[in-house]
Amino acid sequence: MIHTETEFAYRHRPTGKWCYIYSYYDELRWDPNVRVLDLIDEFDPDILYRAKNIIEEDLLHSTMNDTKYAAQNFLEFELVEFEIEYKLK
Repeated sequence: MIHTETEFAYRHRPTGKWCYIYSYYDELRWDPNVRVLDLIDEFDPDILYRAKNIIEEDLLHSTMNDTKYAAQNFLEFELVEFEIEYKLK
């Protein structure tokens, strides 16, 4: 049996780096509403989202170096679509 899903990630065009968006966390608190954007060199499956609208919203509301960089420079980001295939053996 084969199951296929489409998942999404963003790539920063000028640097070619992948966008890693995550919730803010420190020793004192965890806030799922505060999204942080890091640019990473190597692809990591943890950056994938199942919904295009959710990853776009998270990117636009994320902060990088205490600014809303992605919202101010949205055209620098490229949405990449992945087709994930699962095989049951």
